[in-house]
Amino acid sequence: MVKLEYQVHKQVPIEVTNFINDAFHHHNKEEAGIVRKITSISVKRNNKIVAAGRGHTFGKTFYIEELIVGKAFRNENIGTDLLKELEKTAKNNNCNKITVSTFSYQGPQFYTQNNYIEIARLENRRDKHSQIFFEKEFIT
Repeated sequence: MVKLEYQVHKQVPIEVTNFINDAFHHHNKEEAGIVRKITSISVKRNNKIVAAGRGHTFGKTFYIEELIVGKAFRNENIGTDLLKELEKTAKNNNCNKITVSTFSYQGPQFYTQNNYIEIARLENRRDKHSQIFFEKEFIT
């Protein structure tokens, strides 16, 4: 029997990311016929990233995994423009809705201001903070 070696990483190595992405891709395609497409978008000012977002498709849904605007660049509509780019990516991949989860301290009003509907809320997920799930359907 071969002994397994477990490693804990403080930062995710690219080989781990690639393994996870490839394994999910093959499993989902074989078991459900669904291809997962990963997208990331960055926003630069003076060659420095000031905002970024990433997500993936799964069937007809686009899942926003993370969206962040650097603190010094907030309230300039960068987040809204970035969200619109992610929505455009979702539509270009034939998705009919987009979902995201956020926490009560991460500015959930940002999503309601951009016409997302709260579909679920889990109280006290991180200490006293709620995890809030939003969805936006596209008219096709």
